[in-house]
Amino acid sequence: GYIRGYVPGVRENGGQYTHGAVWAAMAFAELGENERAWELLRMINPINHARSIEGAAIYKVEPYVVAADVYALGQHIGRGGWSWYTGSGGGVERAIVRMPPGPGPPSRQADLSPPPARAAAAALPPP
Repeated sequence: GYIRGYVPGVRENGGQYTHGAVWAAMAFAELGENERAWELLRMINPINHARSIEGAAIYKVEPYVVAADVYALGQHIGRGGWSWYTGSGGGVERAIVRMPPGPGPPSRQADLSPPPARAAAAALPPP
């Protein structure tokens, strides 16, 4: 198939194919293996590829955009590809919002409320 058209280490042919990796993270969450799911999402997170000047020079794409793939062979290891041209960003958002923050069964509803200490600190006095 078309995968043979990619050199080894690129996209589905041995590189990080982000769309599939996001689905893998969601599958681990569905199985209740949330720590493994978060581990995958941390690996996918573009900002983690560009935490240093050296990392950004290797990644070569925007650190605020989920790349469709990250190369995994030779002189291009760690280089992002196809940014702004992937549905993976929506998948990452979906996975993060749907997954609970720690170990436990998967959640179908995200609780985006601030922790009690922050909620109290941010409360405004009544008019």
